[in-house]
Amino acid sequence: MYFRLEQTIREFQLDEVVLNYEVQKSQTHTLRIYQPTKSDQQLGHKPENAHCEVLCEWNTSAKIEEIFRAIGENKILQAGQESDHSYRGPTGEKIQLPPYLTFPPHFRQFLETVHADMADAVRQVVGAIRWRCGMLGPVNAVSERDFSWSVDLAFWHSAPRKFNVSIDVHDCRIRINAS
Repeated sequence: MYFRLEQTIREFQLDEVVLNYEVQKSQTHTLRIYQPTKSDQQLGHKPENAHCEVLCEWNTSAKIEEIFRAIGENKILQAGQESDHSYRGPTGEKIQLPPYLTFPPHFRQFLETVHADMADAVRQVVGAIRWRCGMLGPVNAVSERDFSWSVDLAFWHSAPRKFNVSIDVHDCRIRINAS
């Protein structure tokens, strides 16, 4: 099973250079740090903030693979269960995911372990580069853009998300009573 973590590194401007690193942790992580493309910049990504993509391969248990297979076949949502997140599959079909906390604890723990290991590899590399080059930058310089998984490196499925944001709008008018 392959995993990809995409992050933004604030105040880390590159001069049209791509930096490639390999980090050995519990798995081998391949990092690519690059300048946002022109199309990325048109979407609002700032040129002074580099992008980082981390790839790694993890061996998974049969129980974990079974859940990923059900997600890929869009058979993970139970009847009557509401979707928490959806994305387009390889043939354009809408794949729907249930809320993160409805996944079994062993699956959530696996995803959290993979994510934490990959994010730590980015922090280590960025910290080493900044230290070696004497670069200053924000304390929390890295922010996530995407976390995904693949069985074939051709199509990337959106990984179930631990955090989701929902905004409820309420009546915010101020009422003052004259008394």
